[in-house]
Amino acid sequence: FLQPGTILIFDDWNCFYGDNERGQRKAFREFLVSNKNLHFEEFVSDAESKSFVFIKYLDWIDWTLMFLKKLKNKKLKISIVGLGYVGLPLALLFGKKFCTYGIDKSLNKIKNFKKFNDQNNQFKKINFINSKYINFTSNYEVIKKSDVIIVCLPTPINKQKKPDLSIIKKATSEISKNLKDNSIIIYESTVFPGVVEDICKPIIEKVSGYKWKKNFYLGYSPERVNPNDKLHTIEKI
Repeated sequence: FLQPGTILIFDDWNCFYGDNERGQRKAFREFLVSNKNLHFEEFVSDAESKSFVFIKYLDWIDWTLMFLKKLKNKKLKISIVGLGYVGLPLALLFGKKFCTYGIDKSLNKIKNFKKFNDQNNQFKKINFINSKYINFTSNYEVIKKSDVIIVCLPTPINKQKKPDLSIIKKATSEISKNLKDNSIIIYESTVFPGVVEDICKPIIEKVSGYKWKKNFYLGYSPERVNPNDKLHTIEKI
């Protein structure tokens, strides 16, 4: 029943379970340590021979600080879903500094990228070599390791001249099957207002079993890539 930000202190850890119930106390301690939503610390007072337990149910501020720490220490792991003219530049750029997974369903694309070959001629071999932390794959399971997932998939127009969201919906479902707790999913695809919260969020919650703003977060970033523009590249915008 703890709410995010709540602090709970057990005044006497030994007294709470009793010396004859150390097994139960150990099991409870292991639960606290393994629960990603809790910050757990144990203190011992020499003066009173007591042990104190400090428990805090982490809130979004705590997660933000941990996220920024990972960012600063370059421990952040990023997945880019869709390696077209938007996703590939982004993946290669992040891959220079962070562990980055470039995901695309096209096995031919993945095969070529691993050989430092871009069939669209946007990038040369040296660009792939400089992105030393990039990993190309068609397997969505790498998302289980990722802190941030950026979706860069197309939204073509169907026969009724309406946006076809089937590609984004399918990818969102695949992401949700592999989503880890406290991840951030950012949509960089061109979509109309409401798609992220009204269409993608329900899919994520249903498939993953997680809750928005509790187990995962959502973001939207407008597309900022001008194809074949060698002057205004993504890192200069």
